[in-house]
Amino acid sequence: MRRRGAEFGNFGSVVMSMKRSGLFLIEIVIVIFFFAVSSAVCMRIFAAAKLTTDRARELDSASLAVQNAAEVYKACGGDMRETARRLGAELLDDGSARQRLDGGLTLTLRHDIELSDEFAAFCSIEVLRGDETITAVSASVFNGISEG
Repeated sequence: MRRRGAEFGNFGSVVMSMKRSGLFLIEIVIVIFFFAVSSAVCMRIFAAAKLTTDRARELDSASLAVQNAAEVYKACGGDMRETARRLGAELLDDGSARQRLDGGLTLTLRHDIELSDEFAAFCSIEVLRGDETITAVSASVFNGISEG
């Protein structure tokens, strides 16, 4: 025969297990929240790293283009027309040259000072993105002897 109140004896253990499961659910929610915040922070870090990598790649490409243009300018003895032809650049009316590069970059070569054909030629070479200068260098040729 069953005792009266015997079913209520298990009620206490049921309540305790409900309290435990409630605490477990709260712990799970806190852990999920922690991982969500951590993943958001990691995604920001990865996005910033990607931007830094892209900028470094662009700077490297621009530096190589400037160095190449300076060497061609020196090899041409300061002749901007021949330099533009060898680079595949457009010779502008003011005597400067411009070349479109990949990624929306523009290579420009400008005579800074030209004393005479037999004495010296000076050129500034820049890579631009819009109005922003990515990198720049100057090159000079003296009596057929190039200086960088």
